[in-house]
Amino acid sequence: MAKESDVRAVPNGTLTHSAFPTSLPMFEVVTKFWTELKKILPAHELHVIDPYVLDAGGAEDPATYAGNVTSLLTPALRSVKRVVVVHGKPREGVRDFLTRDIALMNSETEVQFHKGREMHARYLVADRSRVLRMEFSFNRIGKSFGTVSLVEDEEDLAGILHEVERLHPVTEP
Repeated sequence: MAKESDVRAVPNGTLTHSAFPTSLPMFEVVTKFWTELKKILPAHELHVIDPYVLDAGGAEDPATYAGNVTSLLTPALRSVKRVVVVHGKPREGVRDFLTRDIALMNSETEVQFHKGREMHARYLVADRSRVLRMEFSFNRIGKSFGTVSLVEDEEDLAGILHEVERLHPVTEP
């Protein structure tokens, strides 16, 4: 029986990802990100799981940073009914600016914030069924090299969806 610590080899060609080198101009970063994001759309609910999503990274002011995050999420924000942001330590002001910017994009979108515990990974999860894995936080996109990939491996997907449930359990209406 395999242990959780075992490493499983993945055959060549089964992982497709989009690389984001630091040399890309921001409009190309946004275009590439939108291409990846559209792989999990359409959706009614989007979980943004990133321990640093509410931390502007120190260099940007909170309003500019929130606008950049909203710009990156634009294809989803046009149609989702709910955005759930699972975050770690917030920087003052980012939450309010992000809420405002999402409302400007789609006034019918409900925005919820949940402080995550014991999390490090970064994911975008559509309808608790489709997942993009991000190697960098929103506050590092365009500043650090990283990739974004659609999670297709069934075991990985099940594990991530279990983590989503741990961080933000489904509540019955």
